[in-house]
Amino acid sequence: MNLTIAENLKNFRLNKGVTQNDLAEFLGMSNQSVSKWERDEGFPDITLLPKIAAYYGVTVDDLLGCGRIAIDSRIQDYCDRSAKLAHEYKIHEDLALWEAAYAEFPNEPKVLQGLMGSLFSVWMTEKREQPDDSDPYSRRILELGRRLLDESHDTAVRDHAVEILCYTYSFLGDSENAKFFAGQQTGYHATKDQLLAAVLEGEEKAKQAQENLESLAACMYQNVNELIYSECFTLEEEIRLRRFVVRLYELVYEDGNYGFCHDVLFVTWQQIAWLYARLADVENCLSAIEKCTEHCIAYDKLVQSGGTGKYTALTVNRLTYDLNETVPTEAGTQCHILLKCLNDPFYDLIRNHERYTVLTEKLKPYTKA
Repeated sequence: MNLTIAENLKNFRLNKGVTQNDLAEFLGMSNQSVSKWERDEGFPDITLLPKIAAYYGVTVDDLLGCGRIAIDSRIQDYCDRSAKLAHEYKIHEDLALWEAAYAEFPNEPKVLQGLMGSLFSVWMTEKREQPDDSDPYSRRILELGRRLLDESHDTAVRDHAVEILCYTYSFLGDSENAKFFAGQQTGYHATKDQLLAAVLEGEEKAKQAQENLESLAACMYQNVNELIYSECFTLEEEIRLRRFVVRLYELVYEDGNYGFCHDVLFVTWQQIAWLYARLADVENCLSAIEKCTEHCIAYDKLVQSGGTGKYTALTVNRLTYDLNETVPTEAGTQCHILLKCLNDPFYDLIRNHERYTVLTEKLKPYTKA
């Protein structure tokens, strides 16, 4: 058990608004003794603990840190249960879990963060076409976000709150607040991860740099999507942007061991196929669907295998991925979803082609009813 009495003595004193001398006089001791306790250079005599606790209006367990340990343990249990529900895509059960946690710990930042994130997930799944801030989900998300920024000093918690606030205001059409919160985050060049890569050494430095490369590839993929969402490009230009994503991932994962990134690639090739279908380009549409099928099958095989995997390309060969962290979809395997998408009228131009029949037959073994 990690007792934190020195830190607790200082925090309880500051919260009460008294000085070290005030406590020393109350206990009939020297100010130097109290100062040593708070510097973690000694402990109060066990017979003094009840009197100190009474002075601060707390329990001896709180003073020793046992109360904090019990609370942290209970909150960690909520986090672990939430992770399992998220893995099973049970977003409503997850929300109910965090509502229960909030009822038990209404002032704990990690609980507020968990509830905010769960509300956001449900809202994104069920939100109306044009939500506004009177929507009960968005209203609570904004309230929790403001509370976290007012009450928490944990950088990770605050960053998460800012991110969700930014997206929430954006979805509500409040561009001013969305831009305000976007501006609260640090730029790419000065992130924690980039600074760590600069100051670590040896294997730690290599692994951090590889993690950064993996993250930057994901960021570039996201930004290509944002470029396309700007609706400033022709279909041909959009194809070039989508193909840039393919080249990017082929560069980072140069040996073809894409791991989870098969997901990005089958989605990207599917988007490329859809664009070629709109241009009535049969040959390129078929080629893109074949690439999509290849990555879709590879991804489903990985998920079905379970366990952990290891990347092998030189740029990421210190990194692993946990196949147990994949989130199943209610619609079935990705191959099942792709097979359904191919029934879209957009693909009528290739439906009677022999290559189309071959790829649909390849998908069928990996689908589920």
